[in-house]
Amino acid sequence: MTSKADWPDPNWHIGQFDHLHALGVITSAYNHLEFVLLTFFMKYVVADPAAAQRIFGLLSNCNTCDLIRESAQAKEEDEIARESVLHFLKGFESLEWNRNFLAHSHSILNNPEQSHLTFGKGSRSKPNVWSFVHLSLPEIRGIADSIRDYWSFGSDLNLWLIGRGTLIFPDGRKETVVLPDRPPLPERLKTVPRRTPEQQA
Repeated sequence: MTSKADWPDPNWHIGQFDHLHALGVITSAYNHLEFVLLTFFMKYVVADPAAAQRIFGLLSNCNTCDLIRESAQAKEEDEIARESVLHFLKGFESLEWNRNFLAHSHSILNNPEQSHLTFGKGSRSKPNVWSFVHLSLPEIRGIADSIRDYWSFGSDLNLWLIGRGTLIFPDGRKETVVLPDRPPLPERLKTVPRRTPEQQA
């Protein structure tokens, strides 16, 4: 059985163990973040859970965010809650962009000992024009942390929206919840465009 120390083989040149572990955390955390987006879709756009999940799966997240944004602006009477929902959507869009870039990129580790990992990919409109970004391990983990921050923020915001400050459980027990503080807006990755994979190191 291959041990953690020698897997993946450095000759794969796709990243050190900790780099790839952090990428896996980004993917798993993003799936939870996307589920929170679904809860807002059910709150503001399609109330029926089965129908909401079916429609949600047919839409791009860009279209979903637009629908939630328009509906929340029209329906949400609490100004602070409305601005919090809009804040979540803006943060989600940046985090999705970062996750998609990393998840669909070639990861490049030319030197097994180098501290950074290079990510590069083309776009659908210009697949032969690649963009690149170099990220250290703390920077990759920071992206995962930002996703977790918004996943937590969105979950807490949804709980407040359910009970408008008071959750009532089936046994009659009540619990007070408060509107969560808004986390800082995440930055999109700053990529270097118009370079070929062969020029990267």
